[in-house]
Amino acid sequence: MAGTRAAIRYAKAILDLAQTNATTQAVNSDMTSIANAIKESAELKDFLQSPVVKGEIKLKIIM
Repeated sequence: MAGTRAAIRYAKAILDLAQTNATTQAVNSDMTSIANAIKESAELKDFLQSPVVKGEIKLKIIM
């Protein structure tokens, strides 16, 4: 998803919201943790990228 228009829009929206709420450090820390988890786990990366698994199922599992 990195580099796509949608990813860029989502990133900008998250950054705007974090700046509005003065939570940029916390959001940065969370995003770094998520990126590291995906980088370190091929299974997690495959799961999240799978077009077969519905978004609602992905959300339930990661929440």
